[in-house]
Amino acid sequence: MKQPAKEQKPAYAIELRGVSARRSDAPSLHSVDLHLPAGAVYLLIGPKDAGKRELLKYIIGPEAPDAGEIYFFGKSSAKAKQAARERLGFFLGGGFYPYLSAYQNLHYLALMKGIVRPGKEARRVLRLCAFEGADRRCSNLPEAEIKQLGLAAALLGRPEILILDEALSMLDLASVEKIRAALQELNRSESLSILLTRNLYTQIGLKFTHIGLIDRGRMVFEMSAESLRKACRSEIIFKTARNPLAVWVLEEKLNIHDYTIDGQQRIHVPAQDMRPEIIGGAMQDAGIRIDLLYESEMNIHDFCRQFLESRKQHA
Repeated sequence: MKQPAKEQKPAYAIELRGVSARRSDAPSLHSVDLHLPAGAVYLLIGPKDAGKRELLKYIIGPEAPDAGEIYFFGKSSAKAKQAARERLGFFLGGGFYPYLSAYQNLHYLALMKGIVRPGKEARRVLRLCAFEGADRRCSNLPEAEIKQLGLAAALLGRPEILILDEALSMLDLASVEKIRAALQELNRSESLSILLTRNLYTQIGLKFTHIGLIDRGRMVFEMSAESLRKACRSEIIFKTARNPLAVWVLEEKLNIHDYTIDGQQRIHVPAQDMRPEIIGGAMQDAGIRIDLLYESEMNIHDFCRQFLESRKQHA
């Protein structure tokens, strides 16, 4: 007897196709495409006022963009969107009752979500986010702890998609490490899909699998973390007192022609399949003394900034 075909899981937890919106009081969006694979950690990065928060507004809220479509788990009907948003947890800031304690706020939110045993769920997410002092009133909490509490609220009810808008900024290193470990574990064990926004000029704080760079309301690029690592290729930098001979060794002995020499007479060679010890050995065999030899890797922020600067120059 023929077995029924298994239902294919949708490739994307969230997919945006050509989303555009024009507002007088906020950055406009111009035909934005975004693809958050199911079970992935997606970093949406960009300068201030690039359109990150405006994009989240249309993903989270009921307001529709002027053009384009938003899909949750492959579906875009109003009913499907409503059902998906009930499986979505999000952090956009504070908004807690100042006269209630941290625990009381979460207990109330769990009740509003219809969660069975709201007290137990409130304590679970507080532990998950390494929150201490749950009996303190929110009016007495510093901004960093309000952010921790906001993240805990976003995790109420075990959402399938988690949206974090600058959630890890303003936190001390110890708190970031605890929250990062918790989120990575949730992503691994429960296939939690995470969409994280970050300013271009701040540290990321969470390991991601995919990245999107947005600027002036336009998606500049999307790529996997692996593709980004290849794009942020490292290079080998070295300096000798006999650069003309060193260049001859590169070209004739190592078959390297893709090199540059900077103003300080340092030679830059793309790493790719090359290693510093190979270059060092070849120079030594040719009797060339090396004054400087190391491998340098461009970080993500520098890559994105240079990408935007190059794009503006060619606009």
